[in-house]
Amino acid sequence: MRPRQNPRQFDASRPHPHPMLDKMAPEDVQAAVNMTPMKRGTQPDEVAWCVVFLASDEASYVSGAELVVDGSWTAA
Repeated sequence: MRPRQNPRQFDASRPHPHPMLDKMAPEDVQAAVNMTPMKRGTQPDEVAWCVVFLASDEASYVSGAELVVDGSWTAA
């Protein structure tokens, strides 16, 4: 995969871990994770591969879309 050549095209990654996670007890964090349909947290490489795809020529026709990587949290 090659980065896009057109300087007018750009991709943005908006990772946003919830600030409350730092203040929550570990058992409460686990309870929140258990509420996701996939029953686990997101791994950094899962987000990274999405960014790699969006920065590649394979995503050249992707425009104005948000790729949600949240283990189906928002779809549930």
